[in-house]
Amino acid sequence: MSEPIHWHYEADRKFLENTEFMEWFAELKKEPRLEEVYGGPLEESTGIECWFSYFEGQYTPHDAALSDMTYWED
Repeated sequence: MSEPIHWHYEADRKFLENTEFMEWFAELKKEPRLEEVYGGPLEESTGIECWFSYFEGQYTPHDAALSDMTYWED
């Protein structure tokens, strides 16, 4: 079982009550390299809110990570 996700930014607090999204976000955090590239836990480095549009757009956590990676510089 993974550790509970805690909000870091005030704007993210409201997402903790959305169980379905938080389960999705927990899966996203398991995607290889995301937290490495962002320099730490996603809830601290990017915030939770920035991932919500992927969830609303019905991306899988894996597809959200792949989409986000298209913006990374090599």
